[in-house]
Amino acid sequence: MKKSEIREIIKEVLKEEPKGLWANINAKHKRGEKPARKGSKAFKAAVKAGKEILAMKESTVDFNSLERELDDMFSKYDVDISFTKHFKERVLERGLTEEDIIELVHKIVDSYGEKVADLPKDQNVVFSDLARLVDIAAVSGGFGADYLKDIIFKTAYKRLDPSEPKFRTNTTAPVLAVKEGIDDPVQPGILKDRLGKLTCTKVRTAHSALEDKGTHYGKALQRYLNYHCK
Repeated sequence: MKKSEIREIIKEVLKEEPKGLWANINAKHKRGEKPARKGSKAFKAAVKAGKEILAMKESTVDFNSLERELDDMFSKYDVDISFTKHFKERVLERGLTEEDIIELVHKIVDSYGEKVADLPKDQNVVFSDLARLVDIAAVSGGFGADYLKDIIFKTAYKRLDPSEPKFRTNTTAPVLAVKEGIDDPVQPGILKDRLGKLTCTKVRTAHSALEDKGTHYGKALQRYLNYHCK
């Protein structure tokens, strides 16, 4: 089964009535139809589709809030960020978090802010975080009506480990790569795991309540305050 076909199945499943996929499986069982043999292509495709469905349903990415935060990060360079529908789909499919994207863009702004602002219209570019194994393909849309440079995020990719194939594009886009810095958290995602959706007030309160601020958690709280709550 082709990946495009699996995606269509997923889309249909997500549009179904609340009884959903499992009701259909039960109906198939009642009709006496045998399930796909374990290890078969159909079985593997169903497992993969199920994982993608789970990732989509469990995702808590707020794209509107994320876009505003990235705009704020690029504001000193008069850059406006926008997302394509495909970018949002890939973020969900590959299990990227808001923190993955924010960390990458933060490093890009620090290292290549002016270069991104000076990209010519229709120039493709890839932002790559070598530490988190996250890649974002973008394109410059030129200047909008608000005189801000439009940078459009087209697609995203995240490897679960370094052995997975690297991100590839069908363009000769330059790669702006960043790596782990001395201030990066040793345990990425630790704040989201403990606090859920992050706000400056929530992080400030948690940091103030800590007795030992030298732990990974304490350092991650301080780092968030340094970067996002000035």
